[in-house]
Amino acid sequence: MSIYLSIHLLLLAVRQEEMLTLKYCRSTSMFFDPELLPVMEPATDAVLLAARFVLGLSSSLDGQGARKRCSGFWVDWDKENKTGIVLTTAHLFSSKGCSVEQVGEGVEGEYAPHGEVKYYHHAKVTVHLPDGSAAVGHLIYHQEHYDLAFFRVRVDQPVPLPSFNDGVKCGQLVFWLGRDANVNITMTHLRPGYYNANMYEKPHLMFFPGKERTIKYDNGGPIIDLDAKVVGMINSHRSRSFIPSSVLLKCLDLWKKFKSIPRPHLGMWFSGIKLLDLVRVEKLWQKYKIDDGLIVEEVSKGSHAEEVGIRRGDIIECLNGERISNTIQLENVLLSLCKSAGNGLDAKVHFSIVILSLLEKGPLLLRSQPERVWPWQVTFAVTQQL
Repeated sequence: MSIYLSIHLLLLAVRQEEMLTLKYCRSTSMFFDPELLPVMEPATDAVLLAARFVLGLSSSLDGQGARKRCSGFWVDWDKENKTGIVLTTAHLFSSKGCSVEQVGEGVEGEYAPHGEVKYYHHAKVTVHLPDGSAAVGHLIYHQEHYDLAFFRVRVDQPVPLPSFNDGVKCGQLVFWLGRDANVNITMTHLRPGYYNANMYEKPHLMFFPGKERTIKYDNGGPIIDLDAKVVGMINSHRSRSFIPSSVLLKCLDLWKKFKSIPRPHLGMWFSGIKLLDLVRVEKLWQKYKIDDGLIVEEVSKGSHAEEVGIRRGDIIECLNGERISNTIQLENVLLSLCKSAGNGLDAKVHFSIVILSLLEKGPLLLRSQPERVWPWQVTFAVTQQL
């Protein structure tokens, strides 16, 4: 064999290794899990269809040397201006709460302790498209309570937009999507559930029970069902939390209508009775004949709730005639009220609530019979904060 033929064969072998059809790609997917075998084909189709609207994002902060990365997805397309809108997590440009490629001054890792979060709105954001190209992302809106961020991106072609399923059920099989540092699609499957959030967790989140996930950079990515419809957005893979689509859709609707996402400031922290331990639920039923509603765990000092007499230990049974079982239902009602009230942070939201009060005016004296107050007209100011 001549030296020229040997070189030719060697070059051909190198080219073949670079061919996409022959190139080995290490996958982070978990389709070979026994649980997925019965749905492997539809699950594969759903993930590949949804991957068309899943993006990677990265940010850098001038003079601080910090780089952060997360995922996001298209939510709107402006044909006239040839711009797409990307929805992602505001952790991308905050001091905490997102996977960090390079830590710099003022920016801590995702595992930093709870504390005040600083947002760097001047951060330079790059949107990494599935075809390997990149574009500049321009921040157009940030909602701090929900940690949502909207970016405008210049694109010449129409972008694929997702469909939404407005309800996700406990135990439903869903798929958690994102883009890694090489912009490859990442996927794992989980089954969501409700539980009562603590004081450091947002009340509008659902959670995935089990061990902490290890796939990085997928905060802000979509969660889909077997029909490739979005059922939520990843909030943090550290806490395994996500914003369910019922809340997300209302936020998108408010943003499209008002270019802002207002919400009432309640000044209370709740626990759902149905999510308590069984012994406590049974005792509440035996003594007060109630097994549903929200227990007021804390009332912020100086809040309107404190002024109108709501106290720790009270139970919120109904809001505007609708029974409330968990804080996600409450969040959905509040967002609907904001839409009805109209735009503006100075707007007032009026609603009536049914309160089961277990205390006399003396704060530690139990009533022999609980008192229901119905209807109680309450007015709360609209704000963007918690």
